[in-house]
Amino acid sequence: MEIQLIRESIPFCRELGHQTKLIQENVESIVSDIYEDIGAILSSCAQLCLKSKDVTQHGVSITGSAEICVLYINESRGAVQCLNLSKDFSADFDLPTVTIESQCQVCLHCMGVQARAVNSRKVAVQLSIRADMTCWSDESLSYAMGAEEAEQNALYLKRQSAVLTLPTQITEKSFSINEQIPLSLSQNTATRVLSTLCELRSQDSQMIGGKALIKGTAHVQWLTLSDGDSLPQRQEAALPFSVLIDAADEKSVLSSVVFQPTAVYSSFSEAINGSSVMELELHVIAQACFEKQTEIRYLTDAYSTRYPIDLKDENTVLALSRTFEAARAEAQESLTLDEGGFNVQLCNAQILSVSVKNDTITASASLEVLLSSADGTLSTVQKLVSAQTPLSKGDMTLQDAEITSYSCELSGNELTMKAFFSFQLTGQEKTSLRTLSEAELDTEAPYSVSSQPPLSAVKQRGRTLWELAKAYNSSEDAIEKLNESYPMPNGILLIPRI
Repeated sequence: MEIQLIRESIPFCRELGHQTKLIQENVESIVSDIYEDIGAILSSCAQLCLKSKDVTQHGVSITGSAEICVLYINESRGAVQCLNLSKDFSADFDLPTVTIESQCQVCLHCMGVQARAVNSRKVAVQLSIRADMTCWSDESLSYAMGAEEAEQNALYLKRQSAVLTLPTQITEKSFSINEQIPLSLSQNTATRVLSTLCELRSQDSQMIGGKALIKGTAHVQWLTLSDGDSLPQRQEAALPFSVLIDAADEKSVLSSVVFQPTAVYSSFSEAINGSSVMELELHVIAQACFEKQTEIRYLTDAYSTRYPIDLKDENTVLALSRTFEAARAEAQESLTLDEGGFNVQLCNAQILSVSVKNDTITASASLEVLLSSADGTLSTVQKLVSAQTPLSKGDMTLQDAEITSYSCELSGNELTMKAFFSFQLTGQEKTSLRTLSEAELDTEAPYSVSSQPPLSAVKQRGRTLWELAKAYNSSEDAIEKLNESYPMPNGILLIPRI
C-alpha cells in the first residue's frame, strides 16, 4: 500500500549557470585631415554600454557598444591629439538548461584597449571585453513534511529542520542620472569632450516596506581639450545616486545588485554665472537579486511497527545565499629613463587581465605616461605592472575589478609607477537535502508480533534511539520512558516491543 506523503513547496530561483566570455574586437580609423600625422600612440580607453540581452531556448545573446578614445602625440611632438571611434559588439552564451522564461544578469568590463599606428594617418585598435552572465530560473522546492494515516498504520516519522536562505527574485530596473558638473578652472575654456568613463558602485541598501533602497556612487572621469591647448585635461567627479527596487515579498532582503551602463552622453553648456559646466546624462540598468530565509521541517526516514516498509528518497542540492569577499592588491614598477629633465604631464591606467585560481587572484594593468622635456617635446612611456594577493577561501568567482588609484612619480631620471587594485568576489554556499520521496507498506506480509520478544536489552554502541526503535519495532518515546524508570548499567538500554 502506497503511503500518501503530505508535501509542501517553497518558490526559489535556481542559478542555471555563470559564464564569462572574452570578446575581442578590432577596428581601424583614419586621422582627420585637420590634425597632424601620428608621432606616437599615448593611451586608449573605452566606455562600454549594454544595448540588449535576449534569452532564447538555447542560451543568452547580448549586444553592446564601445566608445573608444585614442590619444596620440602628433608628429611634431608638441601636442596631444585625439581619435574617437565607435564599435558595436555581440556575444552568445550557450546554456542547454535555459528556457525563454529564464532571467539573466549581464555585466561588461573593459579588459584593455590596445592601439597601434598602422601608418602616420591610420590607427588600428584591439578591444578586449569581459562579459559576465548569470542565468536564473523560477522553480519550487518540494519536500515531504508528513504522511496520511500514519497513526492507523503504526507509522513513525523522522523529521529534520533546516533554515534555508534562498534566492527568490531576480529583477531589474532602469534609471538615469542627470547632472550639471562644474568644470575646474583649467577646464573652463574646454571646447571638446575627448572621453567620458563611468563606473557605478553601491555603498548601502535597506529594505523599506517591501522595497530595496539602494544608495551608491557614480564615478565619472572625463578628458577635455581647449582650442589652442596642446595637452588634454582630466577631471573626476563622484556623483551620489539612489534607486528604489520593488521586492516581490516583504520578507525578502537584497542579496546583490549589479549596475550596467546602457548609454552615456556628455556635453558642455553655460551656467547662469557664465562659466562652463559638463552636462552628464547616464542611463543605467540595476540588476538585483533578492533572497528570503525560510525554515522547513521535512521527512528523512520512516518505519512501521506492523508492516515492512519500502522507502525511496531524493537528494536535492541547493545553492543558498551568496558569500562575498573583497580583496586589494598593489603593483609597483620602476624604470630608468635615458636622461633626466622630464616632467610627468598625464598618466593613465587600464586593467588588462584578472584571473582567479584556487585561492589566489592575479591582475595586470598597463600604465601609460606622457612626459615633456624642457623644450616642450612630448614623449610616452608604457609599462606593464602586475599584482597578486591571496584569498581567504577558494571556489570564488570574480564579480568586479577596478583600479582604485594610480600614480606616476619622477625623481631625476627614475620613474616609479604604482597601481592599486580592488576586487569583489562572490561564492555560492551549497547544501544538500535528502528527503523522502516515496513510501510503500507491504500490508500483505505483516510482522508476526508473537515471534518478537516483548522486551530486549541491548548495548547502544553509538546508535541513536531512532535507529534502535526502527530495528526493534519500538518507538523513541517508549524507550526513553522505560529507561527513565529502569536505568541499566554499562550503556545497556531496555527496548519494549509496541
